[in-house]
Amino acid sequence: MTSAFLFVFSRPPHSSLHVLEMLDMTLTAAAFDQNVSLLLIDDGVYSLRVGQKPESRECRDVSAIFDSLEIYDIDSVYVEQESLAGRGLRSGDLGLAVDILPRSDVGALMRRQTVIVNV
Repeated sequence: MTSAFLFVFSRPPHSSLHVLEMLDMTLTAAAFDQNVSLLLIDDGVYSLRVGQKPESRECRDVSAIFDSLEIYDIDSVYVEQESLAGRGLRSGDLGLAVDILPRSDVGALMRRQTVIVNV
């Protein structure tokens, strides 16, 4: 049975292992043929920003993992419009094609899911 998983990324990419662990869970669910979507909100939008230098903070670069989402047939990546704008970012600043979603539509996205993961 296929479930609809929504992984919510709300933390900055290099502050802890949370983003890396969420990506591991995301890819694992996709590897088991689950319907996987990602939602980046708050500081999670920084995870897709082009030109990050994680090595300067002795952190692992997660951008390559985000780049591999297509291999796992994960093509539903949403970024909350207000989170992006509030951090001075635009869709062109992101290294991945995403769907920009206004905050008012986030609830509807969540209601379509079977499982929501946010750590």
